[in-house]
Amino acid sequence: MKKYFFIVVASFICSFVKGQSINDYFRNKGILLLANYSHPSSEYKSGSYNARDSMNFVDVDIKYQDGNETLLRVYRSGIFFSKIDVINDSDIVPPFFAAAAIMNIVIKESKKDNQGDIQKTLKHMKTVSNTDPEHWDGKTWALFAINLDYYSSR
Repeated sequence: MKKYFFIVVASFICSFVKGQSINDYFRNKGILLLANYSHPSSEYKSGSYNARDSMNFVDVDIKYQDGNETLLRVYRSGIFFSKIDVINDSDIVPPFFAAAAIMNIVIKESKKDNQGDIQKTLKHMKTVSNTDPEHWDGKTWALFAINLDYYSSR
């Protein structure tokens, strides 16, 4: 089970590019990461973004091969991405629903090994973040991933 947890997490937060600005990050990776978290079963077609530094948010427009489109607004508070709002979404499945379901299954399965590495990591994340990852929704997992990905890429 530990192997599958790391595969899921690594597929979402894998980093390859170093020293990026916000514009570089969204152009090179951020749009795709958000597309995968928003609708992981939909095939990404294209995306665009508008970084509004003076207003501390980035609008991300994602198009999928099936014709659906998702418009997100990603906010920054200080140096971290702090919130994601869904401005518009044409899919019948709500954005981030599947990502939350996947992570809930992984967490539930990891509880079978109470002293395992996944449970230790979740306990540490709970202590550090003052929130319980077991109750995170898909947007919170996406924020976690985008912050980790962006700051590990700098």
